[in-house]
Amino acid sequence: MSGHSVTANASAMTETVIAALVDAIGSGSVLTDPADRARYESDWRNRYSGTASCVVLPRSTAEVAKVMSICYEARVAVVPQGGRTGLVGGAIPQIPSVVISLERMTQIRAFDPLGMTLAVDAGLTLGAARAYAGEHDLALPILIGAEGSAQIGGIIATNAGGSNVLRYGMTRQRVIGLEVVLADGRIWNGMRSVAKDNTGYGLQHLFIGSEGTLGIVTGAVLQLSPAPRGVVTALCPVPSIDAALSVLLKLRAAMPEALVAFEFMSAATVALIASQRPDLAAALAISGESGACLLVECEDFTGTDATQDRMHDALGNALETGEISDALLAQSVAQRDAIWAFREAISFAQNGVGYSVKNDVSVPIGRIPDLLAQGSAAIMAICPDAVPICYGHLGDGNIHFNVSPAVPEASAALQGCEPQINAALADLSEELGGSFSAEHGVGQSKRDSLSRLRSGPELEMMRQIKAALDPLGLMNTGKLL
Repeated sequence: MSGHSVTANASAMTETVIAALVDAIGSGSVLTDPADRARYESDWRNRYSGTASCVVLPRSTAEVAKVMSICYEARVAVVPQGGRTGLVGGAIPQIPSVVISLERMTQIRAFDPLGMTLAVDAGLTLGAARAYAGEHDLALPILIGAEGSAQIGGIIATNAGGSNVLRYGMTRQRVIGLEVVLADGRIWNGMRSVAKDNTGYGLQHLFIGSEGTLGIVTGAVLQLSPAPRGVVTALCPVPSIDAALSVLLKLRAAMPEALVAFEFMSAATVALIASQRPDLAAALAISGESGACLLVECEDFTGTDATQDRMHDALGNALETGEISDALLAQSVAQRDAIWAFREAISFAQNGVGYSVKNDVSVPIGRIPDLLAQGSAAIMAICPDAVPICYGHLGDGNIHFNVSPAVPEASAALQGCEPQINAALADLSEELGGSFSAEHGVGQSKRDSLSRLRSGPELEMMRQIKAALDPLGLMNTGKLL
């Protein structure tokens, strides 16, 4: 079925369909009042909004299956929704659709301490899953700032990354089993808690990163890891991006098994945070003149001072060679929290100075200096009143190439230049052998870049998979493809 047909059917959704949904899962689980629907119809930044014909709140996989069967029979578009923490509008309806929120599906289904696996409902928040693992002296090493709101199903659907990818990989590396409700309401139960299952195609990988366009993830088996005995965290001013990469080489050589996070913040980024969060800056002895900074974290599994000593020696060597100008090693949990709070304050600091353009790109690590130099030059050529705010996960090549206005009054001009800026950074990242979307996905904001930069067999295979699993084109219409 064409997208036009789906739009017509969704717009003409009858009371009969809503009545069928109410009959299937109860009136308290079907929201039709505009005031009740409102929070499900826009993202947290209020950049994307749409219309939900209704919002359904199933409590189980069986209820999700009933909802999908009704929508499939009625040819009604559906939008799966998690915590709505994404940046590309992937969970917001573009056409009138049934929004299926999994926020009521929050059960821990099974825990295996020997296999170090955790089976959960997809609506459980990442923070709750991480806390449960921690209570059993284990870790779910997916670290993102929105863990209190982001749901397991959402981070699987977007293959979320975060600050620990350097050591633990993307979400894909943490998922060993899935349960998915398909477009027609059938349930695929792939909740096998085994590391080795070599029985044909790895079907779970079709749904990880598919952004809800192929089916709805309702459950997952997650691979946990031993919890570290401690962490060693440092904040280091660094004179240049080349020096930062030299420090990365030193630390990887000195403690490859311990290095878990290696975060970079450009000089403009540090100055912006310092101006908006002077309390954090003062606590860490950082100012707008400090220049670029590194946040380095290593995990300790020995319960001794060995990891801290090795970190101290490696950073001391970098200090002697001029690759860093100082190093603050956290001496308490509170000081570590302050360092991470400084890093996580970037988005809110940008909000404080006006409109911001957000980009999430990746390149081979050795090309990061080219990305920063050429990308900044391209942005300034497009919008002279813009300030590149570059930061991110230097250890895996992922840079959040954001842009703020030089003064709040330049917000309108920056917003007008947003399409050109996004296109320039997408083109540059691809030219450097990288990706125009490293960890946030495609959603609706980067769909044009996907069709423009990933044509040929790659895009055709995606379309064939979409047609096979969602032949009527009902799943998250208008996203990704």
